[in-house]
Amino acid sequence: PLLSHDASPLRIARRYDPPRRLVVSGGDPGALALARLGADAQIDTILVRPDGPEGPPPFPVSRYLRKQPAEVLAEIGLDRWTAYVGATHEDHHDLAGCLYALQHGAGYVAMIGAKVRAEGRKAALRAAGASEDELARLHLSPGIAGLGKSPWEVAIGILAEVLQAMNPARERA
Repeated sequence: PLLSHDASPLRIARRYDPPRRLVVSGGDPGALALARLGADAQIDTILVRPDGPEGPPPFPVSRYLRKQPAEVLAEIGLDRWTAYVGATHEDHHDLAGCLYALQHGAGYVAMIGAKVRAEGRKAALRAAGASEDELARLHLSPGIAGLGKSPWEVAIGILAEVLQAMNPARERA
């Protein structure tokens, strides 16, 4: 109805969500594919390559940084609209980034790697102070199974998970 029970006019409200952000650490083909897809999807995408090449990748991203992932996450601040995907394949970079992201409220936290390494990585995060609730939010070997193994296929599956995690409708479900 156009009028409420108290006869006051209908009010229309519009929700303005903060911009979604994707932080990808790494420089292998999978990490670069994910960063490119994120940027193409109009997500504020930050590519982090610790001690990586001086120049940015050959596609547009919001920012290209050569720092440690945890340092970048601390600088930008985290919220439920920020996703972090550790894809350097070097635990000292990715675990520190995941721990920071989990402990500071990132909406999606993942680390690319073989499933056989998952328990060891969880144990390392636990030893570094991650709680069981935080570890339950961590996506190890992220993405949608069955899409394929190429960098683009894996990246599409991960981006789908990121978008699903940051979907405002998820809060109402």
